[in-house]
Amino acid sequence: MKEINQNIFSIRPDIELDVKTIGNTNSRIVVAKNFWENPEAVAEYAKNCDYFNEREHLKMGYRSKETEWLTNNLSCSTHHLTEFFLFLRSRVLLDKTMHNNCNEFTYTFQMYSSIGAKVPHVDATPYAAVCPLSGSEDDKSGTAFYRLISTGEEYVNPSNYREQNIFSSKRAEHFEQYHVQYHKYNTVIFYEGNLFHNAVADWKSSDKRLTFNAFTW
Repeated sequence: MKEINQNIFSIRPDIELDVKTIGNTNSRIVVAKNFWENPEAVAEYAKNCDYFNEREHLKMGYRSKETEWLTNNLSCSTHHLTEFFLFLRSRVLLDKTMHNNCNEFTYTFQMYSSIGAKVPHVDATPYAAVCPLSGSEDDKSGTAFYRLISTGEEYVNPSNYREQNIFSSKRAEHFEQYHVQYHKYNTVIFYEGNLFHNAVADWKSSDKRLTFNAFTW
């Protein structure tokens, strides 16, 4: 097994935070600029990982045949990452719940070969984050947020009947997009996982869309 250089995954001590509010519910998004100390090394590591097809492996993900992506679960010491995201959760989003078990945090790299039109989704964890590791200024990639047109809902509990009722019958045309947070290289977007959202991209470069992702409690 190839030994992982833990120093690759160091994050900057002076990360600049910007808090935005979006939608009718004034939901908070945290933008953390210049996240990795050496994003080129992280990207190089991610490009050479072993990936699995998440759609086939877990039978989960987007309802779009045009969207194809691969996932790698980061296997190294992630305590410093967990501390950072716990800080965002408790000090910026003011979440006081006591979920401090590091095993409840998942860190992945995701590589997209194509992104098609799709129904917005919610995540199984309360919070999620994405950090782009590829692309150019011409690539308009981002995370878009939506509301359900019929009710005006912008989020839903991802683990009960409300989610099942919505996603068992709704299609893309039943939602309206109200915000797009465009991605920037080595910049983390941290948001509540129960907001209706999806990935959007006008991908022009020859590189595949490569991101670091975090799913946290």
